[in-house]
Amino acid sequence: MLGVACSKSGDASGKVDFATQIKPLLQDRCVTCHNDETFAGGLILQSKVTAFVERPSGKPIVPGDPAKSSLYVSLTLLDSERKAMPAMGHRISDAEVALIKRWIEQGAVWPEGEAGMIPAKKIHKGES
Repeated sequence: MLGVACSKSGDASGKVDFATQIKPLLQDRCVTCHNDETFAGGLILQSKVTAFVERPSGKPIVPGDPAKSSLYVSLTLLDSERKAMPAMGHRISDAEVALIKRWIEQGAVWPEGEAGMIPAKKIHKGES
């Protein structure tokens, strides 16, 4: 059926795809800091197991409930707020934040195993 596929930023009415939409976004904008080496803020977003674990501040991702998902909430905070993310670099666009919100609303489907693993990008000196 023509018109079913979503664009990279997503179609407001379509199903959000982890592999093509969420995984690249998390890898590019989040996992650089939130990985098993840097452990920034005590959060690792490299796998389903680590991304859904309960933390003192709550769960980073609560399937079906963006308002209770600290990942989503931190992306919606003002730049001036201490817990606003990302802490470094450019803010994630409103369209990308809306995509993450829809993904969470749709149940935050995150595959198990290799398909759900997100390798950390290494930052070289001089990059931000």
